[in-house]
Formats: sequence, C-alpha cells, structure tokens
Amino acid sequence: MKSGTEGVAISNYGRNLMKEMMLVYDGNQHRYAQIAGHGFRILAEAMEKDLLYEIKCPSMLICGTKDHAGSCIRYNRE
Repeated sequence: MKSGTEGVAISNYGRNLMKEMMLVYDGNQHRYAQIAGHGFRILAEAMEKDLLYEIKCPSMLICGTKDHAGSCIRYNRE
C-alpha cells in the first residue's frame, strides 16, 4: 500500500485518497494481485493487437503535470 499510494500523488490529500481506495485489499494481497494481474493482462493484449479504440461518448482523460502513475502520460497522449 505504501508504494501504491506514494507513486500516484505528491500531495497528502491525493495519497490519502488512494490509500482509502486500497484499504479494501488490506490483508488480502492475493485478491489485489489477481485484480492487478487481470488489468495488466487486458492492457497487454490490447496493446499487442494495436487496434484503434473509438470512444463513442463524451469523455475526459485527466493527467496532471506531475502525474507519473504507470504510463498514464503516454497512454493519454496516444
């Protein structure tokens, strides 16, 4: 939880929000690993297929100037 919260925000407010979301998995690392692994597999499969993905509804992707969680900057740019 420590590395997950520190890597997604620079403010205590942002880190506390992430920590609150991650507390659902506290004491159940196996469940967290399953969910995270599933997400990474889906992303890897989509990237391998290199298919265009059309978003057919209004949407907003937000990426802060200091946002470094995963590859969000590169994915939002693409």
